[in-house]
Amino acid sequence: MIEVHRGNRPATDAYLIFKVPLAKVRVGIANTAEDDWLDKSIRDAHSWKAFQRPDEIADAVRLICGAKLWEGVANKIGSDAKAVKARLDMIVERRNKIAHEADMDPTNPGLQWPIDGVLVRDALDYIEHVAEGIYAVAA
Repeated sequence: MIEVHRGNRPATDAYLIFKVPLAKVRVGIANTAEDDWLDKSIRDAHSWKAFQRPDEIADAVRLICGAKLWEGVANKIGSDAKAVKARLDMIVERRNKIAHEADMDPTNPGLQWPIDGVLVRDALDYIEHVAEGIYAVAA
């Protein structure tokens, strides 16, 4: 977003409606050579967000890129957008179960869902491919 502000990237519709507190705007108007005020505003607006779910990721990317994110990512990794988002959602859901619910299997009280190195490596590889796709689409 700083690159957009500096004129190095085109502004997107989402960028143009990004909310900035008036106190920060006043700082920006008073000192047009600096953009720390905008950097702080961006960080404040996003610091509490996880950016794990596909819709959240797409919302963030729209701030800097007008491309259809998931179609572009799917094209880069040889899949379709719906499948990419579904698999990413499944990985995030499993991560949340591990982090917040001790990964317990509700159908077998007292037992955790099975997991092994192959499942973990597969998820990590997939996330890496998705991240590379996002970078390629947004660059």
